[in-house]
Amino acid sequence: MKRKKISRSLLAAIVALILIVVIPIAINELYKKNTGYMTIWGAADVLSYYGTILGACVTVGALIVTILFTKKQIQRDSFIKNQEEKWNRIESMVSSSLDRIHPARIIEIILKVTSSNYNEAITAFNLYSLQAKTALDALFGYLSGEDYTRLEPLLLDIQNAAEEYCGIVSKLDFQYQNLELLELRKDAIRINNMARQNPAKNMADLISSGNFITKTSSLDGTEIQAEINKLSEQLSVLRDTSYRQLLEKKRSTFSEIQDKWAKKADNMLHLWRN
Repeated sequence: MKRKKISRSLLAAIVALILIVVIPIAINELYKKNTGYMTIWGAADVLSYYGTILGACVTVGALIVTILFTKKQIQRDSFIKNQEEKWNRIESMVSSSLDRIHPARIIEIILKVTSSNYNEAITAFNLYSLQAKTALDALFGYLSGEDYTRLEPLLLDIQNAAEEYCGIVSKLDFQYQNLELLELRKDAIRINNMARQNPAKNMADLISSGNFITKTSSLDGTEIQAEINKLSEQLSVLRDTSYRQLLEKKRSTFSEIQDKWAKKADNMLHLWRN
């Protein structure tokens, strides 16, 4: 590319030298010999005529260059506008996807849990998992093949992170189901104690509550809470490590993409490039 540019510059310099220096000297030398075809005008007239024609050609050439440059400028401005609109929308969609998988959303659910709303927490966990697993669906539908290739490393990292976070959510969901079973076990013990007062009349309640108490006898609230705390700590670590790394990778990826299309836009101003 550099060699081609030097060749073009050298050719332009040679042509300019011929037009400005060689041809006027040649005209002068031809008239100095005063031989051959004789004209009624002199060398001064020919040089004046040549200068006029050369000046007109330069003017026309400058006008053509101005028109071509203006056309290139309009094409560049249109290209920049389209690229900005497209990539701003894509970046907004990626940011939305990252927000949907944010570990802080899981931590927020944990902090709001009380013994009276375990079921709400379980529902919230399921909703998070659904949103995280489908976070990139809209983006996949919008991206072209070329755009996907540019974003592929970032999107794969987001998918992997979403799977990791959903894995923790699944474990939390299991633990909160166990906490809910412990609450139900308390009710079963109460019902069982009441049924024992009149076994003949409340035999069905006595049997069903007894079976439930037996099935849930291995559950330990302290162990369950310890496991929840452990998972919460994992989420905090992931928030400060992998999730922030995703944010940084998103920033660097879009910065690199912008640099590439901005360079392409600048190259559009070269007159002899398509």
